[in-house]
Amino acid sequence: MSCLQIADRLKFFQLDPAEIALARDAWRLIEPALPGILEGFYRHVGRVPALAEIVGGRQSHLITAQIRHWQQLFCSGFDGTYQESALRIGRAHVRIGLEPSWYIGGYGYVLAQLTDVIGRKHRFSGQRTARLIGLVTRIVLLDMDIAVSTYGEAMVEQAEQREQRVRDAVQGFEGQLRSALGGLAAASQALETTADHLSGAASD
Repeated sequence: MSCLQIADRLKFFQLDPAEIALARDAWRLIEPALPGILEGFYRHVGRVPALAEIVGGRQSHLITAQIRHWQQLFCSGFDGTYQESALRIGRAHVRIGLEPSWYIGGYGYVLAQLTDVIGRKHRFSGQRTARLIGLVTRIVLLDMDIAVSTYGEAMVEQAEQREQRVRDAVQGFEGQLRSALGGLAAASQALETTADHLSGAASD
């Protein structure tokens, strides 16, 4: 992901420096509630057998990694550290075979919980609540956009690698075939020479 790409994304999602600074305020509201939200999320995931199998016994590790990523999302200003984290997540999803529809649903689950947290914290300030919820929604959607884009790029890379392996295998087979045909031609020539000798010997 180039700097130009992330800059364009931030501009399109209307995440200017003031909004990025406000995101750190939002994080202070979100951080205490996030472990509980993620525990609920993995209970939700556990109800789907295919997803439960992917998670396995790694829930505690995944929650720790998720908290670290969410903190980078809200506090890093979308710097290189955050971008590397987003890249790793997208590639990890490809590696474990997690379809984008599942983690889009996951973003939906977490976003609903974050919205509820902010709504309860600022229930007496409608304007503040609306601004923070709008900001959090845009940040979460940006993260989802980057994750899905990374997933797609990784899938294309995998397809290209598979095609290259097929091309290499075909070229290897062609080389072996040429070698075998060359050996067959040499054997045929030797057989023809031997036949001539035998024919001459018979004549004598």
